[in-house]
Amino acid sequence: PGLDKTGCLRGGGALTQAASAMAVQAGGCYVILASESICGSAKHPPPAGAQLQVFDCTNQPREVPVVVAAPRGKTSLEEWLQPLEFGADLAEHHRHFVDGTRQWILKDIDDWRRDLNGSRCRALLAGPGFGKSAIVAQVWKRTGDHSLALHLCQHNNSAKRDPKRLVTSLAYQIAQAFPQIRDALERVCARETAARAVDVRDDARELAECLLLQPLNECAPQTDGGRFLIVIDALDEAEHASKNSLLELIARDFHKLPPWVAVLVTARPELDVRKTLAPLRPTVLDAETYRGKCDADVRIYLRTILLQSSVDAHRIDAVVDSVANKS
Repeated sequence: PGLDKTGCLRGGGALTQAASAMAVQAGGCYVILASESICGSAKHPPPAGAQLQVFDCTNQPREVPVVVAAPRGKTSLEEWLQPLEFGADLAEHHRHFVDGTRQWILKDIDDWRRDLNGSRCRALLAGPGFGKSAIVAQVWKRTGDHSLALHLCQHNNSAKRDPKRLVTSLAYQIAQAFPQIRDALERVCARETAARAVDVRDDARELAECLLLQPLNECAPQTDGGRFLIVIDALDEAEHASKNSLLELIARDFHKLPPWVAVLVTARPELDVRKTLAPLRPTVLDAETYRGKCDADVRIYLRTILLQSSVDAHRIDAVVDSVANKS
């Protein structure tokens, strides 16, 4: 059984924990006597330090206490870091992606992520309509267990363009992947002064140092499948009041992340974006430079659409050639 949000095991709460403990300690059959308040549930977790009295009924009368750990409940991390949700956004981007297209850039990104000596941060710049967000969604899906944290900036969403919310949301996601980091951040948030700082601190760089850079640099997971990936999409949409603090934060500080982390960022190739991200040597994806690959993608896209239409299958190739040659 898995853990519910209170830290109790689903399917019996504290009783299941006790049964599991007995199986590990000695095996056999046991009778467990406990009050309802001790058993625990999602609404009423067991009290910290509670004990269950477990009686062995295999001709060896003895009483074995089993300690029920205090539940986590809604952790201070979730309360203080306030992670953002991007599930609906990813689903929408997946719907707009046509299988078979953009394979060249997807392979290039994966090769870079798997290279343990590769650059720490990779910036992809492309104009509107290139499919940056759809590419990001595919990268996130295909990277699987090595997808560490994700943020999709949105100019019309104040929370999703806020540098501090990006840092706290990324930190929460990373904490879910690595217990060592989760424990470290819980200790930070448990201290009154640090918790208050997380809530009101104005400096996103200071926040990133506290919640991302220091914890990540103290962790060293196995990288058999390549580096763990952090994805940040549409950096240009984080601009507010003619200032893009998020862009500056990534350009100035994310190179300090440990070598087992790779950061992929995307943005439109606007002048200020290119200037700020220049130290990262961004890759500019434009149809002219990558004409051959983009033309092939157009043909795959057209063929996919036409196969779903009423166009005669024998005429599809001719229609694809006609439209592609005019694009």
